[in-house]
Amino acid sequence: MILLCFWDMKQRPSRQCVRELAKRADDLKEKGVVSVLIHACPADPSALKEWTTSLKTPIPSGIIAGDAGKVEIILCKWGVRGLPWLILTDKKHIVQAEGFNISELDERITVLIKE
Repeated sequence: MILLCFWDMKQRPSRQCVRELAKRADDLKEKGVVSVLIHACPADPSALKEWTTSLKTPIPSGIIAGDAGKVEIILCKWGVRGLPWLILTDKKHIVQAEGFNISELDERITVLIKE
């Protein structure tokens, strides 16, 4: 399973979501979930790296490169309609859930494990 988290370090809900995922990183890995953080807004890469490093998250993170227009196009292609935006795939990498709240994550993973 893959969990993608599109987020923006300038938004409090996004930062909280990333913190929560960082806390759950080991548990997610045990359940067979590969997590990836994708910063979805133009940002200073060094500031972003500093923030994620200070969080000590074992979750790999990246940033969508380009100007705001290019980033918006990429987010539209992914179906991102707000931040943070979680996308969860099953073991075959087929999207099973998207746009859900972090509080629903455990339930959604449990359903996929049972399938």
